[in-house]
Amino acid sequence: MRDVINNGRMPPWGAEVGEFANDRRLTRTERRAVLGWIDAGCPEGDRVASPVFPGGWSFEPDLVQTAPAFRVPATGTLDYQEFRLPVFLEMRGSRPLRCGGAGPCIT
Repeated sequence: MRDVINNGRMPPWGAEVGEFANDRRLTRTERRAVLGWIDAGCPEGDRVASPVFPGGWSFEPDLVQTAPAFRVPATGTLDYQEFRLPVFLEMRGSRPLRCGGAGPCIT
């Protein structure tokens, strides 16, 4: 995790030049906070103060697809994986997209 944060691969951001309102790159302060958390052994935070995420869909999806199964090793480094799924939607403006996996540690 430290390597991909330090070299700017995470979080992923395709734009190389310019300033953007939706820029996902970590600020220096955010990077220091994450690296400090790693240095501390990745301690669990306060469960009471943690946000509660609702389950299920917040909208009715137009299409639900399942990606092929992929085994994630318990240790070691894993290169980025790309799974292409056919999507046949008419482009009528912005549409929500929700991606999920077998668990929050993998998604």
